[in-house]
Amino acid sequence: MSGVVTMATGGSAPFDALSELRTARKANQLQGLPWGETLYRVYIIVVGVGGIVWWLATILGDRQVSSGAIADVRRTGPAAIGLMLSVVVGGALRSGARGAALTIEPADVAHVLQAPIPRSRSLRRPAIHSLRKGLLSALITGGATGALAAPFLPGGPARWIFFTSGAAGLVGLGSAGLALVAGGRRLHPRIAVGASVVLLGWSIADIARSTTTSPLSFLGSVFLSALPGGVTGSATAAVILIVCTLTLVIAAIAGLGGVAIDTLL
Repeated sequence: MSGVVTMATGGSAPFDALSELRTARKANQLQGLPWGETLYRVYIIVVGVGGIVWWLATILGDRQVSSGAIADVRRTGPAAIGLMLSVVVGGALRSGARGAALTIEPADVAHVLQAPIPRSRSLRRPAIHSLRKGLLSALITGGATGALAAPFLPGGPARWIFFTSGAAGLVGLGSAGLALVAGGRRLHPRIAVGASVVLLGWSIADIARSTTTSPLSFLGSVFLSALPGGVTGSATAAVILIVCTLTLVIAAIAGLGGVAIDTLL
C-alpha cells in the first residue's frame, strides 16, 4: 500500500485505525483504477439501456389503452405488482439468511472481524454500501419502467417516472435492509424459503381472485399512484411503505452485531 496508516491513540484508536485503513485502501484502489476503461463501460451501459428502452417504445407504440383497460389496471395491477414484490422480498430474505447481503473482502473477514472492534462498527460501511446499491439500482429500474408505461397510461411521463422510481427506490432500499436484518438475526434458510413461498402464493391468489389481501399487493398500489385519482388505498400504502423502509434500515444497522462470520466466508 502506498498510503501509510497511522495508529491513533486513545480509546477510539481501533475505530480510527479501521477508518484510516479503509480510506488508504480506497485511495490505492482508485489510484490503480483504469479510468478510461471504466468510462467506456459506463458509456456502453448507458447506450445499451437507452437503446433497449427506445426499441421497446418503438415496438409498443404510443397508443394509450382504453378506459376499460385502465379500469382493469386499477383492479388487478396492485396484485400483479405485488407478485413481483414477493419475488424481490423473498430473494432478500434468502440472500440475508445465506449471508449474501454483505460483500466483505477476505482480508476484512480474516483480520478486521477478528480484531477487538465491535462487529456492528466494522460492518457499518459495507452495510451502507449494500443499502445504497439497492436504492440506486431500484431507482434506475423504476424510472425506466415509468418511462415505458407513460405512453400507454394517463398521467404524463413526469408523474409516472416520479412515482415508479420513488416506489421502486423505497422497495429496493427496504429489501436491502430486510436482507441485512435477516443476516443479523441469523434467520434460518428454511424459514426464509418458507416465508418466500407463502408471500408468492398469497400474491398469486390475489391475482386469481382480483383481490388485494396480500400486504405486498397493497403496497403495489403505490406504483400506480400516477394514474389520475390514484388507486384505492395508494396514499395509505405509500405512508406504510415509507415507515416500513425506514424501520428496516434502522433495524439493519442496529443488528449488524449479530452477523455470523461463517456466513461471510
